[in-house]
Amino acid sequence: MSKTHKVTLVNSFHGTTCTVLVPEDVNDPQEVWRFLLEQAVHGGAAERRRLARVRRTLCPWRDCRCGVLRPA
Repeated sequence: MSKTHKVTLVNSFHGTTCTVLVPEDVNDPQEVWRFLLEQAVHGGAAERRRLARVRRTLCPWRDCRCGVLRPA
C-alpha cells in the first residue's frame, strides 16, 4: 500500500479550500488537480464523485467561470 498525505487546494476567487488525500509523490496543487482529473477519467464512479465533491467545495456555483482551482 502506498503512502498518502493531505494537500489543501485553494480557490482564492471564492475564498474556499478543500483538503484531499493523495499519494505521497503528488505535491503541487496543480499536480494534485491533474491527478484528480486523471483518476476521474480512468477510474470508476467513486473517483468521479470525489472530483465532483472537490469541485463543489471549491466553487459552489454551477455556472461560475472562475476555473475552480485558483491558488493564492
